[in-house]
This record gives sequence, C-alpha cells and structure tokens, in this order.
Amino acid sequence: MNKNAYEIRLEVLQMAHADEDRRFSEKLSVYYQEENKEQVTSNTVDSLFPDTNAVIARADKLYQFVNNG
Repeated sequence: MNKNAYEIRLEVLQMAHADEDRRFSEKLSVYYQEENKEQVTSNTVDSLFPDTNAVIARADKLYQFVNNG
C-alpha cells in the first residue's frame, strides 16, 4: 500500500517525537546517576524535556532525508 504525503509526514513526525523522547529519557537517566535523586525536581525534568521546536527540527531533518533519498 502506497502512503500519501500526509501519512508520510505523520510517520516522520512520530519518529521525531520518539527520537526526542528517547533522548529525554537518556538525559534524565544520566542526571539521576550523576546527581542526588532528592535534588531532581519538576523544574529539572521540565528543563530536560524536549519542546515542540526540538521535535519539529528533528522531523525536518528526517523529512529532508525522505525528500532527498
């Protein structure tokens, strides 16, 4: 089954979101290992959490590969 452009964009966005979520999990894990767990606050988690711009930037990078591939 061939996918239309919207389906491809959605998949790329989902992949970008998954990538950024994985990076967030890795950063948080490293932070937990390096810092005292009691020092981890919601502000710490918020500062490590990727914002929408990070997800969109990752999606753009992935989509460029699709377009140029």
